[in-house]
Amino acid sequence: MVVGPIEPLILELTEEQASLIRRAAEACGASMDEYIARHAFEAARDDLSDLRIFIARDDAWDDIHAMLDSPTVFTPVMQELLSSPTVLEDEAPVASKERAF
Repeated sequence: MVVGPIEPLILELTEEQASLIRRAAEACGASMDEYIARHAFEAARDDLSDLRIFIARDDAWDDIHAMLDSPTVFTPVMQELLSSPTVLEDEAPVASKERAF
């Protein structure tokens, strides 16, 4: 629950951007501020989670490199994971594409 703005943010949007965002916010039952804040936060979290930085001493880096170069050991748990369908392959029923207008 948002109690009030903690840090105001001023955005300059084109008419097309503002119109699209306003329509999406209304469709979600949110204000433009709520919609933009939620989606900007989610996008920032996703962008930051994609960053990968490894800092290690030379000897530790050599150990990491050796582990990465070693043969893969397939444990029963890993084999089960690799043989089960992904979320893209899941055969769960797909929601109807019909929309009410």
